[in-house]
Amino acid sequence: MEPAKSQPVADIAGQVGEHDTGSWRFIGHDVDQARLYGDHTGVEAIGIDGTSRKGHRYITVLADPAERNVIRVVPGRDANTVKRFALDFMDHNGDPNRVAPVTCDMSLGFAKGIRGHLPNAAKVIDKFHVIRHANEAVDKVRKMQAGRNPLLRRTEYLWLRNEEGPTGLQLETQA
Repeated sequence: MEPAKSQPVADIAGQVGEHDTGSWRFIGHDVDQARLYGDHTGVEAIGIDGTSRKGHRYITVLADPAERNVIRVVPGRDANTVKRFALDFMDHNGDPNRVAPVTCDMSLGFAKGIRGHLPNAAKVIDKFHVIRHANEAVDKVRKMQAGRNPLLRRTEYLWLRNEEGPTGLQLETQA
């Protein structure tokens, strides 16, 4: 299990002469066994992040940011996802009433689930998503203005860099 923390499963499977399907089964079994003994007593903050692979097959990762541990991975990305998490959390001695901050993106489904199943939680929007939305808004305006002002063409990365970070060519473009 230790190599699975830092290496792709396919690489590990190749090292031991196994197919990765068998390795995934082995890892899944170990995770299921470890979860039997999981104890979430004292967890007072939760981080939630949804992701997808190949289209709209979403999973949601729920973590304890204080201990930097994944608590649960749940299929989906909506209010029911938070409900399933809360039920599992209670099954492992977690108290949804003690959860104060919940860090997540701006998903309305997550917001509804948090309100319904983590009653005392204050939702905190994580800075990654705020920055991403701000960058997308700046880029939208840049593209719109670049149609009228040729100086703004091909300057996308100038807007994304820190002031102290531009290269010589980028500084020339800025001038």
